[in-house]
Amino acid sequence: MQLDPTIRKQLLANNPFSFSAAGDPRENDYPDVEGIDQEVTQSISQLIEQKQKQPGIPRAAIVLGETGSGKTHMIGRLIKAGSKGKPPFSFAYLQPFIDPNCAFRYLLKEIVSNLYSTSYSNEKYSQIDYVSGQIIAKVLFKVAERYSDDKIFKIARTFQASPLKALKRKYTPKDREKLLQLTKNFLKDNHDELNVNFLHVLRQYFFFEEKRRAARHWFMGKAIDQEDCELLGIRDYRSTQTPEAAEEEARQILLSLDLILNTYGDRPLIVFFDQLENLTTKEQLGKFNQLLQFFCDRTRAMMPISFFRGDEWNDNFRVNLDHQIVTRLEGNEFLLKGCTQNQAKEIIRSRLDMVLSGIQRPDSLYPFSVDAKEFERVIDHQVKSPRDVINRANQLLFSITEIDIEVDTPHQVLAKTFSNKIAKILANFDHFEPDEGRLTLALQLYLNNRPENAGYTVEQLDESLEKIKFIDLVGRLRSIDGSVYKVAFLIDVELHFRTVGASLRRGIALMQKKEKNRAVFIRDMRCPFPELPKWPATNQRLQEIEDAGGSKIFLDTEAAAHWYALALLKFDVEAGDVSCEDGTSITRPQFNAFIRDWLNGKDYPAFTELDDYLKAIPDGSSKKAVEAKPKKKATSPPKSTPPSKHEQPDNPPVTKPSSEEIAQMAGEILKQIPVRMLKADLLVDKLSEKHSINTDKLLHLLEDYHEQFTLIRATDHTIIKLK
Repeated sequence: MQLDPTIRKQLLANNPFSFSAAGDPRENDYPDVEGIDQEVTQSISQLIEQKQKQPGIPRAAIVLGETGSGKTHMIGRLIKAGSKGKPPFSFAYLQPFIDPNCAFRYLLKEIVSNLYSTSYSNEKYSQIDYVSGQIIAKVLFKVAERYSDDKIFKIARTFQASPLKALKRKYTPKDREKLLQLTKNFLKDNHDELNVNFLHVLRQYFFFEEKRRAARHWFMGKAIDQEDCELLGIRDYRSTQTPEAAEEEARQILLSLDLILNTYGDRPLIVFFDQLENLTTKEQLGKFNQLLQFFCDRTRAMMPISFFRGDEWNDNFRVNLDHQIVTRLEGNEFLLKGCTQNQAKEIIRSRLDMVLSGIQRPDSLYPFSVDAKEFERVIDHQVKSPRDVINRANQLLFSITEIDIEVDTPHQVLAKTFSNKIAKILANFDHFEPDEGRLTLALQLYLNNRPENAGYTVEQLDESLEKIKFIDLVGRLRSIDGSVYKVAFLIDVELHFRTVGASLRRGIALMQKKEKNRAVFIRDMRCPFPELPKWPATNQRLQEIEDAGGSKIFLDTEAAAHWYALALLKFDVEAGDVSCEDGTSITRPQFNAFIRDWLNGKDYPAFTELDDYLKAIPDGSSKKAVEAKPKKKATSPPKSTPPSKHEQPDNPPVTKPSSEEIAQMAGEILKQIPVRMLKADLLVDKLSEKHSINTDKLLHLLEDYHEQFTLIRATDHTIIKLK
């Protein structure tokens, strides 16, 4: 058939059925068809309403669905309904924890992060802000009642209706001191089970705007630095806590948080557990069982809903969880059944509308409507899941439009999924708190899948091989000349000099044991490492690591996004959430091959500094050999400056390229990068090697080539992605 050239071009550039990946339910790329599994959505909504009305009754639920059945989309659908108050609830979306020894700390961090990042009403306040305003209002109502003060009554009613006004009000020092004491007495009299430190930090959060950042970090379970401890007026104890004590404190803070949410909040907190197929070890399953017991036995405002593949639930979880927990979960078991023919049709229609919006078509299902017989096969009664519909639609699209497009290989599907994940992380970095476990997982994946030409071979890689605290991984590496050396990887997201210093001490100790031992200190730059004169002893230890032939790698925003995306992509693969165009899920061996073949230090800048260091170790027995290699930023190559006329007087003048030529050159550069995307300033650097162009001019130019490029705008930069 002869297809309209405009439609053909648009489908060629933006095929809405090209590959399938579940993604983050909070930010779905594709339109959702709400009618799919509507009975399940309604039943879960009713369960949430029951939790709100009867918080004292413990509730938990499981949702079972096969690969591609829409489990993650169901979470997104529920979150969307909750944001509209149908029914109202707060939520925390949790992907799997990695270290079972930190499970409660991970749970606390993710719950607090979600509570802060989710806003309600037009005032854009979080649930933490809401309960803060309600508590302050309660205290003022008591004061007003005691003194029959109408003015205070009025202020209390204002705070009750508008919580942010309670937090933004400028209190006099005298009034603030009174309110601090009154709030302390009120909460202690009514809730003597509140954690003492939680009560103290909560009051600081109420009345001191300059302390809220530190308070938020403390609520998340972090060992905040000494200055923040002094700011909040609490004892500096977390930096010397044992892991066991830190886990128990996380439990206590969760209970305190649950208490104030239940007493002063206006909605339950629903905890969505997704991609649980990644919990595979006995230790992980045991800790997950403890988390579920905690929710069912100890909390009132919180309710967990866990999403499983049916086979995983029956074969792995059901037989390993306590019988009591299994019974409670199966008491509220929901099965995703897939979509009807009409819903399948709506999936296709909505995706076509997304990419063909504004283009005149004979009907909303065009071009599928031109071959009704084949289209009916796509949406026949044997359709099992939304993913089946998408994959069948993709195959039919090639046939009826005669668009000659090569089907993406598993590597290409993974590259696209990876690229999208990086872009989403960069666009909303607040959703992704610094996480030692995920950085460790990314490093494991990368090092365990090095190509033969990497310049070194990883013979053994274990989580803290010598069972030393603060060392995340220990690797036995062989260089290209046959030398064998041991490298300790210290991955750090801590905020306190004592815990950072302890990590560095472990690395120094390992290097002192044997001349060939090395240590690499890796840190998310969102966790500051103050320069001198601050942290003098810690800075000294970092210098000792480098003097002894070790290395430091500080991950900037872009590099960190790549590391986190690699770990999250692994979650997707294990859960069966990434599939090829024929409907088959990407396998773990295919994922490993993708890392080995596509992600390497030469073409993949997020790991360049690491690779350069590991290759240089055999030549770097002395400090001088290591330092001889120029240091690079974590992801950004050094900017190249175009030579001046004085440097090259004989060069002929450069002809100014056309817009089309610049777009073509930009596309060629991006094709050489596995993820097919770069920050705008880095792309300008590469283009400037041949032609002079600034970032603003490039962005303006590429806006006219939207069929080839996507511009992803973040707070302080723009990413250019080749479609």
